[in-house]
Amino acid sequence: MPVFNVPGYGAVRLPEGLKPQDYQDIIRGMQMEYGQEPQYSTSQVAFRPIQRTFENIGTSIRKEIPAMGLAAIGQDVAARGLMEEAKQEYAEREERLPRMYQSSEDVTGPLSALGFGYERIAESLPYGLAMLLPGGVAAAGARGLAARAGAAATEAALARGVPAALAESAGAARAAQVTQRAALGGAGVGG
Repeated sequence: MPVFNVPGYGAVRLPEGLKPQDYQDIIRGMQMEYGQEPQYSTSQVAFRPIQRTFENIGTSIRKEIPAMGLAAIGQDVAARGLMEEAKQEYAEREERLPRMYQSSEDVTGPLSALGFGYERIAESLPYGLAMLLPGGVAAAGARGLAARAGAAATEAALARGVPAALAESAGAARAAQVTQRAALGGAGVGG
């Protein structure tokens, strides 16, 4: 059985096999009963906004997007049910991972301004990464297309009897052309 040092209670043995979140909830409840606010490590506080945002994205994917689909096909009752589940998940998450600064009115000085700014930036970070990912995938795909187009142009030129140096030059020109079109958003247009 795992042993936890809980302020106000001392060493407490809890049953094995629970999820880390379950252990945290039990310990938090014990601390609240004792009248002591739970203490969090710096890393827990620092990663809380990011964790909250990733979990919110998960709720959106699992509950809200399917609810919109159900509403679009006329399944309003099922859509409302999913939206209520999402609303409940958001409320539970806000209680479990609360913001340190609910609004800019909670800022009382330079240090709290830094905390407020950090929290907002950390909440935005997962969304920024989500926006960059498709662009990175598209760029990698475009580079792959350009390389294949260049290789195909080189092989075609060699098959026609063009000298190797000129064939390679033609392949490089074709790869550059495909890369340019990809940058302009028209990689699949034209020859």
